[in-house]
Amino acid sequence: MFAFRNIPGVLGAVALVCVAGPSDAAPEQDARNVSVPITVTFNDVRAGDVPFYVSIQTEGEYRSPQGHGDVLEATEAGSFTRTFMLPAAGDYAVSVWHDLDADRQFTMGPDYKVEDGWGTSGDPALDTMPTFSDVKVSVSGEDTAIEIDMVYPED
Repeated sequence: MFAFRNIPGVLGAVALVCVAGPSDAAPEQDARNVSVPITVTFNDVRAGDVPFYVSIQTEGEYRSPQGHGDVLEATEAGSFTRTFMLPAAGDYAVSVWHDLDADRQFTMGPDYKVEDGWGTSGDPALDTMPTFSDVKVSVSGEDTAIEIDMVYPED
């Protein structure tokens, strides 16, 4: 299982950071309860040996310390695809945070401009806090696949 904690919004687009932790459930229970795949392609990713956090949440979990996800310890430049297993079909939001300075904090400058990479499912406006409806994707239990275009601060 993964634990999440709230972080400041990125123009409202990324609201959570996921931090991997041990599961409280027995392994056989985890295997039985995690059975619906979603395949996510992450585009325009920067290379780095820094954490790349992915959180996947239902509407009831959205912006809370609950949900599913993973932490990748390093990325290569370009695009990559990863499949995540979810406990049930339904609507989910996928949020991504690329911790470019590896400080485990969502970094913003003194002018409140985001200094880390981020991305989200759906097509939310960049100037307001997104709602679950803005970022939700329906996971059917079949071959659900989405793409997320990463956003990074200007060089």
